[in-house]
Amino acid sequence: ELEAQLRGMREGDASSAQASIADLANVRRVHEAQLDAVREEHAAKMAAAESEHRQAREQAVQAALSAAREQSDQTLAIRDQELTVLRAEMRRLQDTVQSIRETTEGEMRARSQESVDHQKEIARRDKEAMVKAHEEQIKMMEERHEAKLKLVVEQHKDGETIEQLMNQVSQSAQQVRELQARLREERDTMLSEKEEAFKARNALLTEKDQRLSKQAAATDQEKAKLASLQMAVETMSERASQSFAEEKLRLQKEHARLEQMQRSLETDRGVMQESVQAEASKLEEMRAQREHEHRLFVEEMSKERQSLSDQRAILVQQQQQQAKLEAEGAREVADMRAQIDVEKVRILQDKEALVAERGAFKADRDQLASDRAKFAEGAATLEREMKALSSMAMDLETKVRAVARAACLVGVVCFVLCVWWVFVCFD
Repeated sequence: ELEAQLRGMREGDASSAQASIADLANVRRVHEAQLDAVREEHAAKMAAAESEHRQAREQAVQAALSAAREQSDQTLAIRDQELTVLRAEMRRLQDTVQSIRETTEGEMRARSQESVDHQKEIARRDKEAMVKAHEEQIKMMEERHEAKLKLVVEQHKDGETIEQLMNQVSQSAQQVRELQARLREERDTMLSEKEEAFKARNALLTEKDQRLSKQAAATDQEKAKLASLQMAVETMSERASQSFAEEKLRLQKEHARLEQMQRSLETDRGVMQESVQAEASKLEEMRAQREHEHRLFVEEMSKERQSLSDQRAILVQQQQQQAKLEAEGAREVADMRAQIDVEKVRILQDKEALVAERGAFKADRDQLASDRAKFAEGAATLEREMKALSSMAMDLETKVRAVARAACLVGVVCFVLCVWWVFVCFD
């Protein structure tokens, strides 16, 4: 019985042990199935997370690059438009200055020509009036002398002395006329030459003064416009530099953010790798696959970094191009300043020439005053000679009257003698 009991106990323990082993095997299979399901779910979650991270990173990088490209293109386009507008404004200012110069020179030439013509007309009228007045005076004197001579001749036609006196008077009148004509001709010639030279120099100096004044005003306007233009260019350059600095800072921040995202992603990947390494050796294949995907990801990141480096190089090239355009604008402004300096030198030379012309004009004016004084002295001498001739004519007229009275007396005596002779003959 004891053996039967022991045998029964052994059989019961064996069956219970087998049942326990079967239960443990079932539990193990269930746990293995649950572990496989957990591993599959974890792998799916990891793949989905990596895909989401990759897509988000790619979208962020593409959006940042697109925004940077668009903003850089817009900035460069705006700077190009502003430089084009500035160049057009500079060309317009140059054309305006040239047209103002041409218009001013034309007006000055027209005004100087009108002034010269007007002065010539006035001189011609004065000359004609003076000539006419002198001719009338000479004609009146000739008429008076001829009337007196005719009167004397009519009274005493037979007197030889009267003829001699008439010849002397005629010769004196002819000499007076010749002297007056010669003096009048010399005076007219000298006055006309001096007046024309004086008027020409006066007109030339007036024209030069006006031209220099207008050129100085135009130069001041050009300087003001160029100063404002230079200020605008400097302001635009400062704005462009500030914009490029802000864009560079923004790209640096974006690059730092992307690197931080990459480090965070690498940290997450390390945590996941540690959790996977803690699992069983069955996940070795999955780890190898993940490492392969990691290598691919690193290659993609390297490509993206290279793309970012290329974009950065393009931005640097665009900045260099912008700096070159700014340098060209600065050179153009420097050229305009050099032109202004040359114009200043030319204006100073013109001013010096004007001072010299004014000195010559003053000397000519003094010479003209001296000539006028000499002419006044000659006119006074001529007037004295005319008075002397008038006195001689009056003396001559007195003598003629005396001769006429003597001739009358002789005639009366002759008549009385004739009568006496007749009476004597008749007696």
